Amino acid sequence: MTLQERIEIEVKETAKQTFDEWIEDSIDHNFIVNSDNDFLGVEIDSCVGGPHIYLDTRTGTVKGSYSSQARAEHPVSIDTIDRIEDFFRIEWAIKLEEIRKN
Repeated sequence: MTLQERIEIEVKETAKQTFDEWIEDSIDHNFIVNSDNDFLGVEIDSCVGGPHIYLDTRTGTVKGSYSSQARAEHPVSIDTIDRIEDFFRIEWAIKLEEIRKN
């Protein structure tokens, strides 16, 4: 099996995760905000090192790569994306409030 075939399979399987699985199994996440600190989306790491697989809520896709040798992406259900964005929008608001207090 080639690296390209492997990453395509892994990304497709990861895209099937439910909201709960994304929240419980994530390794890390990055808030995407603009210069006014408005929440735009979130990137959630599912796997790092080899391969790197993550969810990008701005595009509604799971993206994966093995360095520069193989890349793939697969769509995620809009319901899952909406729930994740709602969850992290609240998390961002809480974090931003903490930042402003300090």
